[in-house]
Amino acid sequence: MAFFASMNPSTTNPRVAGIFAFDGALASGITGLVDVLRLANTIRHRRQPQAAPLFDPVIVAERAGRITLSNGLEISARALAEVDPDELLVGGLDYRDPGELVAALKSHKRAIRSVAEHSETPVSLCCTASFLVADSGVLDGRTVATSWWLVPLFRRSYPNVLLDSERILVRDGHIVSAGGVTSFFDVALEAVERHGGEDLRKAVASVLVLERERNNQATFVSQALMDDLRTPFAHRVDRVIQNATHTELTVSELARRLNTSDRTLLRHFKEEFGTTPRSYLRTARLNRAKMLLETSAFSIDQIGEKCGYTDSSAFRRSFARQMSMGPSEYRRRFALRR
Repeated sequence: MAFFASMNPSTTNPRVAGIFAFDGALASGITGLVDVLRLANTIRHRRQPQAAPLFDPVIVAERAGRITLSNGLEISARALAEVDPDELLVGGLDYRDPGELVAALKSHKRAIRSVAEHSETPVSLCCTASFLVADSGVLDGRTVATSWWLVPLFRRSYPNVLLDSERILVRDGHIVSAGGVTSFFDVALEAVERHGGEDLRKAVASVLVLERERNNQATFVSQALMDDLRTPFAHRVDRVIQNATHTELTVSELARRLNTSDRTLLRHFKEEFGTTPRSYLRTARLNRAKMLLETSAFSIDQIGEKCGYTDSSAFRRSFARQMSMGPSEYRRRFALRR
C-alpha cells in the first residue's frame, strides 16, 4: 500500500505531523512524540546530508492557545483546522482512577469531535487516546490496542470496537493504536519506519535504548492492578478459575460452579472478556505460571504441573506461543532477585 511506502528523500517535503494536545494530556506522550520524530530527522540527516527532514512535528489542539499538560507544563498549540496535518498523533489522557478517566472523556467532547473530524487523515493513538477516539464512534468495527490494565473498562465502554488485548501496537488501515504509558515510543517508531524505512527505525530505537522488537503486552500484565476495573461477575469467575488452574475445567463445570447455564456463561464471557471460557482459563494458567516463574524456585516442569499441564513440552510450547519467549527466558528476565 502506498500509505506504508518509504518516502523519496531527495524530492519529498517534510510530512507535517500534528501532535494533538489537550489540557491534562500526559506530558511525556506529547513531548516524547516530538522528540522521537526530531531524532529521526537528525539521524537521517547524518546519513543523508542532502535529504529533506522526514517530519515537521507541530503541536496542535482543538483551538489555538496555551495547553496545560498533566505535570503542569504549559505549551503553545496551533489550531488543528489551521495546520491540516498530513497525519495526526494523539497523546494519552492522564488519570488516577477509572472514574477520573471517564470524567475526563466527558470534559473533552470538543477535542474528541475535533479528532473525529480528521479521522480520514492517518491517525496514531497512544495509550488512553484509544478511549478518546472510540468515544466518537470512529473506531466502531476496527481493531485497536489499549493499555492492558484498561481492557475490561474499554470492552464494557465500546462493545463495537474490536480490542486486541495482547499486542502493544495494532494497525487497522490508516489508524494505528498502541497500549502503555510509553507507547508514544511505539507510535513514533511506527511512523519512522513507515516513512523512513526499517533501518532508520532500528537506528532511532538504538539511540533511544529501546528493544527493537516489542509488541506483546502479556509479559507486563498484573491481575492485581486490573481488579478495580472488573465487574462482580468477573471477580466470581476469577475466584473459581484461580482455584482450578491446575485442573481441566469444562464450560459446563464452570457454569455449574457459577450457578448459570452454558449459554448464559458464554454470552457473559463474550460481553465481559471478549473471549471464550477456554481461552480465559488458558490466560489464567499463563498468569499463574508467570507468577511462579517470578517468585518461586520450582522447576519448569513443576510449574507446568501446577498450572494444569501434564506434558512439560506442551506447557513450554503454550507459554512461548503466548509470551513470545520460553519460560526459562521469562524467568531469567523477570524473576525477583534473591
